[in-house]
Amino acid sequence: MDDVELFQAAGRNDAATLRSLLQAGSDPNSVSELAGHTPLYNACFSNAAEAVRVLLEHGADPNKRFTYRSPIDGRVEGDLVAIMLARSANIATLLLNARADVNCHAANGTTALMRAAFRGSPEVVQLLLIAGANAVTKNAAGNSALDLASEQLNFFRTQGCLFKDGHAEKRLGQFTEVCELLSKAMAANPT
Repeated sequence: MDDVELFQAAGRNDAATLRSLLQAGSDPNSVSELAGHTPLYNACFSNAAEAVRVLLEHGADPNKRFTYRSPIDGRVEGDLVAIMLARSANIATLLLNARADVNCHAANGTTALMRAAFRGSPEVVQLLLIAGANAVTKNAAGNSALDLASEQLNFFRTQGCLFKDGHAEKRLGQFTEVCELLSKAMAANPT
């Protein structure tokens, strides 16, 4: 049975409750029966840095693979790991310091770098590249991180008028920066 309180505390960045539950014997590597994710997934997805720190301190495996099953839209993503959900450089740094595999890939070949590029996270992309992420890797659909970021950049160029004032410009800047970082990384290591 799921330790629902553990998953909830991780998602809401409740470090005190997490510590208490983990000290009482909750498993930091447990997998949700409903959705297939881990407490570390919840913390990373919620950008809950203190929860990530506590989970790692109590033995959460940053390279634990799991299959996420969305209870909302039925989507299934196999072989995910926590670093693929890092939404900030702070979270990514915590995971990398805990020896997260920077070049791991999901069942569909998507890497943490590809996910960060698709989200338009220049700080995370730069950190992953510095940590040794391979920018030339392609997923099962044949797309690199640069391809995914370029797709998003083009979306905001063509559809930016649909967003509230300032949002499209901000996202254009982020995706432009991501594309520049990835272009430089690919030029430095073309194979």
